[in-house]
Amino acid sequence: MTPTTLNPTISLVEPSAKSGLFMKNSNQAGVSGSPHSVPQSLAEIERLAILAALEACGGSPALAARQLQISTATIYRKIKSYRRAEHAKPV
Repeated sequence: MTPTTLNPTISLVEPSAKSGLFMKNSNQAGVSGSPHSVPQSLAEIERLAILAALEACGGSPALAARQLQISTATIYRKIKSYRRAEHAKPV
């Protein structure tokens, strides 16, 4: 997958108040609250792309998977792992 194959609405660049992701029209990619941070790993970039696709597709994993050209099984597995990681974080 290349940036040109992504739907323009899920290019990671401008802040979205809803998800905390950076969406189209900004100069940096990162997480809300840190506009100059750049994702530290391929896994983080992948997570941001999946979350952005979910937001752009109204939360539909099937539509987001189609947009990202991955299987629905893959996106559901990734979402499950993100939820596990969130619950495992210390408060």
